[in-house]
Amino acid sequence: MKMKTIVVILCLMLSLSFARPILLIIDSTGSMGESLDSGGTKLDAAKQAATQIVQNSNDEIALMVYDACDSAGDPMSGGARVVVPFTTDKAQIITAINALSPQDDTPIADAITEASTYVQSSGKNAAIIMLTDGEETCGTFDASTLASTANSHGVAMVNVVGFQLSSSAQTQMQGLASDSGGKYYDANDTASLQQSMQQAYGNASGTGSGMCCLPSAFIMLAACGALIANRK
Repeated sequence: MKMKTIVVILCLMLSLSFARPILLIIDSTGSMGESLDSGGTKLDAAKQAATQIVQNSNDEIALMVYDACDSAGDPMSGGARVVVPFTTDKAQIITAINALSPQDDTPIADAITEASTYVQSSGKNAAIIMLTDGEETCGTFDASTLASTANSHGVAMVNVVGFQLSSSAQTQMQGLASDSGGKYYDANDTASLQQSMQQAYGNASGTGSGMCCLPSAFIMLAACGALIANRK
């Protein structure tokens, strides 16, 4: 095999090593059916923002939804469940997003716990992005414990996008994000929700400005380009 070919393969492997799978969790509880002043519901706005993320992504994405109390511990069924496993099939994910409808309660703690279990079983160092508009209604919420559970199961970080959250819920979500190594993003309308989701995705996947390793990645990829050029 020619040296140029080897260098190209190594550079492609390097670029892929910085791609991080994303587990997207969408709140589909009853309050997400509330109408917005701009028209449509909170869930409609969430669907638009999530769809935009998927359309612009080249990473593996899994979709999880929570819409009812769930303490069974199975991430593939119940009130908090994975509806699309990790995939690059954008059409499949978008179809599942569009099928969401507002239901019942808000099991945030169980959703994070079961999402962590799913990430561990997948063997992927995935990041979680959770979009929520409410507070825990199904059990106890302890940000530090949930963050520790996520990290110990291989979750890189939990980024939270809070949509019209109360001050108390915002404090809880900020704690969860911070304790897990992630960030909290606030949103009050459709436009700010789309922006916050894009920022959360950029930080989680490494395509935005929030990743500490990104400058190193660019340096190494630039070096690869120079090697390739010198081999011509």
